[in-house]
Amino acid sequence: MSPLNIYKASAGSGKTFAITLEYLKLLFQSPGIHRNILAVTFTNKAAGEMKARILNLLFDLSKYDGIRRKEEMRLLCEALDMEEAYIRKRSGELLQIILNDYTGFSVGTIDKFFQSVIRAFTREIGIQPGYNLELDSMRVLSQAVDNLFNDLSTDIALQKWLIRFAEERLEESRSWNFRNEILQLGMQLFRESFQGLFLESDMEVLAKKNLELYLEDILRVEKDTRREMSALGEEALGHINRAGLQVEDFKLKGKSPPSMFRIAFEGICSSHPLKQMQLIWPRNGIIKMQARL
Repeated sequence: MSPLNIYKASAGSGKTFAITLEYLKLLFQSPGIHRNILAVTFTNKAAGEMKARILNLLFDLSKYDGIRRKEEMRLLCEALDMEEAYIRKRSGELLQIILNDYTGFSVGTIDKFFQSVIRAFTREIGIQPGYNLELDSMRVLSQAVDNLFNDLSTDIALQKWLIRFAEERLEESRSWNFRNEILQLGMQLFRESFQGLFLESDMEVLAKKNLELYLEDILRVEKDTRREMSALGEEALGHINRAGLQVEDFKLKGKSPPSMFRIAFEGICSSHPLKQMQLIWPRNGIIKMQARL
């Protein structure tokens, strides 16, 4: 087997499947080698899913009855030149070995791996063994935003983008100073949920060259959604009127749940849909609704 295998593939094309099979091939060739295999990924969630996938596959292979053809069984038989009966028997044994030595089953994140390396060589590096790692994300992000504003004098495209953003905020009667909003948006980069998108989705769509197309698509979806909301609001108000009722007849009147239908129909929430929904819906309501446009 080559000492280095590189897999290049887009999101959702089966990289995790291929990596899991490679891990199992190593296990079958050298039982107990799981203590010498390092598998790293980006997020804790992805690491947990990878562990679960390896263990579940070993369990499924150990219970394989041959009735339903399993792709993993076929690929392992071909790659390892082994019989199905042997792989089924060996899968159960490997599963027991890993479960009885779970601490040696190393599937984690890249940052966790480097932390373990640093802790193993604290003396050589010259740092205290009991050091604590602190991530000052806001400081880094704040510096990045400052650099962004410093580039305004030379980046025409950036100037146009920020001016348009400021104009949109003024049209919505909001402050033109949007530094805090950029900081809040940037903080999403440090969230594990966002980082997981790099594993699950093709982030090329967010490249600078595609931002205009992406914005057009968002505006189209927003427009279509508002039109659907208006139609549903009109239909709901029709049912209420045919029952001989008005929105004001309900408890809380203008802040009652049915008032949302009128807001949707009349387009009152066109500027701040989420804010309007939150204002008219009591916090302790039985049903909670979020408008995400």
